[in-house]
Order: sequence, then C-alpha cells, then structure tokens
Amino acid sequence: MDKEQIIPHEGDYVVSVIDGVANIKKIYLDGKNQQIVLVSESNQDLPPIYIHRDDLDSYLIAGKVVRVMKKPDELEEFRNAAIADVVKNLEPLTDAEAEYYNNPDNFKKYA
Repeated sequence: MDKEQIIPHEGDYVVSVIDGVANIKKIYLDGKNQQIVLVSESNQDLPPIYIHRDDLDSYLIAGKVVRVMKKPDELEEFRNAAIADVVKNLEPLTDAEAEYYNNPDNFKKYA
C-alpha cells in the first residue's frame, strides 16, 4: 500500500482514538498554536477537539478514512473489492474455491 494513502493531510477525515474512544473527524493542523484540531461534520453541533503537545500520550490516529458509503447498494461493490483483495493474496485457488468466491450469491447474507 502506498504510504501517501494512509498518512492524513490537512482536511482529511481520520479515525482518531482519544483516551480509548474512537471517533471520525476532519483533521486540521494549527501550526501557530502547535496543536491538532479535529472538527466534526455531523448533523450535531459539536465543538472542535483540540489536541495539544501535552495530550499526545492519550491520542492516536488509527487510520485515514478513504471512503464513506451512504447508499446500501455501494456495499456490494465494496464487498466485492474486499473479497478480490483477500483472494489475490491467497495461494492459487482450486476450481471449486474460485467458483465459490466469484459467486455473489454466496455473500448476500453479509450484505
């Protein structure tokens, strides 16, 4: 995986963990005040979260959000892409295994 895809930049959405609680926020770097600003874009009116240098021992960026799916029909596309990623990292499949993994009906129960 390309490291540029996982390193958050200004305005990216991140999964951050603060005192053991995970959340998704938009990240901004405030160099003037040497802090990280996490902004919620939910429909709730939540104030920004400010992470100062002294807070870094209780703060972690667990990952960068690369896609948000809002429509249920996007789940099938996402699932198929995930399955393809897993399958390509496996040993060569038998014909029966390939037929199973390539049949979307086998995964409808997870959609």
